[in-house]
Amino acid sequence: MHLHFSRLTRPISSRTATYEVQAPAHPSTGSMSGIVSGRIRPASEAYRTANRSREMLTIRKAMLANLFLAASAVVAPTLASAANDSADVVPPAPRVERVAPREGFIWAAGYWEWNGRAYKWVSGTYIYERRGAHWVADRWEQVGPHWQHVHGHWEQGQHQTVAKE
Repeated sequence: MHLHFSRLTRPISSRTATYEVQAPAHPSTGSMSGIVSGRIRPASEAYRTANRSREMLTIRKAMLANLFLAASAVVAPTLASAANDSADVVPPAPRVERVAPREGFIWAAGYWEWNGRAYKWVSGTYIYERRGAHWVADRWEQVGPHWQHVHGHWEQGQHQTVAKE
């Protein structure tokens, strides 16, 4: 059915308009049904509304996925490290690492890491020096019959230099 616009009346809002249209002849009688007034929603508005709904759903899904990934990035390493911070097996003696001093850095010595079955050596690395603080290296401490891993960390006080052997 084709509608012929005869006159446009005052728009109701910026997104919809009221149109007066001339209706086609009725197929059985052949007569014109006269002027029909009505609100016509532009097709582009319906498309924009549907498209906006799809976009919002996509954004919600992406936000939920990002939230899940962020939470798992925080929780998983914490759980993994908590499970491997103690051992029933005595750790091996620390390896000796000889390093050259570097200006503005300190050496964080390597340590033995327990993976649940065996110890694995984690090599040391240079880290940026912090003025007014010193680095306390990773170590294993005996707590009863178990061994507890104490992670390396900064403490306030005099900067500790690399021991020369």
